[in-house]
Amino acid sequence: MNEVGSDNVDARDQAVFDVGSRSGRLRWTSLSSVGLAAGASTLACLIFIRMTAQGVGSDIMLHAAIARQEVAEGRWFTYTLWSPLVMIVSASGRLMSLRVASVLLLTIAVAAKVTISRQLLQRWGTGPQAAAVCAAALVVATPILAVGTPALHGIVDVSSLRGSIYLGQFSATLWHNSTSIAALPLVLLAAAAARRALETPSARLSMQVGLWLALSALMKPNYVLAALPMLFVWMFAVNRRQTHSAWGATLRALAWCAVPSLAVLAVQFPLVRTDPFVEPSRFSWDPFVVWRYFTGSPFRSAVLSLAFPIAATVATLILRRRGQWWLWCCWLITAVAVVELALLGERSRVTGELIYSGNWFWGTHAAVMVLFMASAAALASATTHQGLSIRTPGMRTWQVAVVGAAWLVLGVHAASGGLYVWRLFHFEVGFAS
Repeated sequence: MNEVGSDNVDARDQAVFDVGSRSGRLRWTSLSSVGLAAGASTLACLIFIRMTAQGVGSDIMLHAAIARQEVAEGRWFTYTLWSPLVMIVSASGRLMSLRVASVLLLTIAVAAKVTISRQLLQRWGTGPQAAAVCAAALVVATPILAVGTPALHGIVDVSSLRGSIYLGQFSATLWHNSTSIAALPLVLLAAAAARRALETPSARLSMQVGLWLALSALMKPNYVLAALPMLFVWMFAVNRRQTHSAWGATLRALAWCAVPSLAVLAVQFPLVRTDPFVEPSRFSWDPFVVWRYFTGSPFRSAVLSLAFPIAATVATLILRRRGQWWLWCCWLITAVAVVELALLGERSRVTGELIYSGNWFWGTHAAVMVLFMASAAALASATTHQGLSIRTPGMRTWQVAVVGAAWLVLGVHAASGGLYVWRLFHFEVGFAS
């Protein structure tokens, strides 16, 4: 009896410990999420105040000026929700200036992005602590410093830090473009919905994918232009495998996924082409012209932009080859976006000259953000750790070294982002590249 009673006490103690441990993890997760959002918001607010200062180059105040012109002409909606949104929040400049409204909305967007990314990283297999660290790194992570590549905007006099970071690469973090920043939280929600719909196909989940893709397209259409073709094919394959001969279910799922976004794109296309406040343009076939203009070497640009996903994918496949379908899906979406930016351009309808500021990089920026998250989640899941340790039972020393090197590369991306922010405040006219 004493032994049985002792066992019962031990079991109760263990249950109490498990509950307390779960409660502690939940409390830590909540507090870390709040702290992460607060820290990201503070940094973002300072950056956007700097980005919108007179004489500092960015698109933020340009977008605000276009919004004012559009609304003054009665064009409350063109191709982006940003214009009516910034005008409504500022009450057309009567409640607050367009600069203040822009800074406020973009700071909220960054807070939403870091909060969503932290939750998704955990949902996709990253432990709570690692998810917080990765989400924090992705607040600033940029392409790795391109040593020797001349910076287009700004002169770097520090010899050891000479080179471009931002323009010509594709970045998981954007600071200078209102519509892209505002679209990223919607892009992350669309990616989350797509993963759920591909895991367990259903009409309801397909509807959610279509809804979030359409909303992200309303803010900025470029991610949809890259993601929709790949998701359409992948969803078709998954639904056919799950439902076998049920063509009706497959077609309904595909329709719910694609039709809302296609409807948005069909409306956006003529609206943006007839907007009197942006340069009239047409799509053009200009292989590598825009990319080379910004970076010189597209191959180096791709490597510096995708160093962490490459390293994380290699390390993940060494540890666990099976079950990485979402990582491959994100890679394919990024590949479509890279092909678009590499081959396509925009030219003025009036002069026929190439418009370098109107380019196809925007979809790649968004796709890379999702790819960074998928890569981090796959690597963390493959090492099966719940904390920050990279050594788990059964791993050999060289495998630990490969995993550690992959995480170190993410740290280098974050350090480059920190360097970009330092340059932004250090140079008199800011630093766009």
